[in-house]
Amino acid sequence: MNWLIWNVRGMNNPFKQREIGNYLKKHRIKLVGILETRVKVAKFTNSLAKIAKGWKFAHNYAHAVNGRIWLIWHDVVVNVSILDIHGQYIHCKVVDRKSNFKCVMTVIYGKNTIAERRNLWAGLLRVGSAINEPWCICGDFNTPLHSTYRTGGQSVTKYETREFQQVLDFLNLIDMKASGRFFLLGQIGMYGAELTELYVMLLGSWNLVI
Repeated sequence: MNWLIWNVRGMNNPFKQREIGNYLKKHRIKLVGILETRVKVAKFTNSLAKIAKGWKFAHNYAHAVNGRIWLIWHDVVVNVSILDIHGQYIHCKVVDRKSNFKCVMTVIYGKNTIAERRNLWAGLLRVGSAINEPWCICGDFNTPLHSTYRTGGQSVTKYETREFQQVLDFLNLIDMKASGRFFLLGQIGMYGAELTELYVMLLGSWNLVI
């Protein structure tokens, strides 16, 4: 089963909606976390139908303006049980119906300031304390983990990264290293000069094909 986490930086444009839908079909993706949609709740149903008609969904419109996170899935292939919805994440249990692979997944879209992200760290510590099976935390944390993870712009300070690293250490999470292009989405375009803070963190035993 293929998963995708995508910071789309807005998807009100019908062309972009078609592009996303075509990408999901081409790569046979059945579970998707879509971040920063900028789609208002009144347009959610219509927009989703253009991307993945008939798929099940969860979102956090009740906790964040313009629903910062969508989680959508093809229920014939994957079963998703929502465990918690937060202003900066959606936390769920995932079961692949074919292989019966099971894990917990948390899709993140962090706030922009250190103070706002403390609510995210507190939430992860809370949900993480009850997990005893494979756990995948993935998304855009809006903060770098290491000073080397940003090029261009202002230098990264230890103050920016300290709380993020403390949470990972406390929860025994491992940063899954990137494969392919290192700079994914920058402030100046698709392959820009500044790294967006996209990470995948893992807990437990995983057999990964990258």
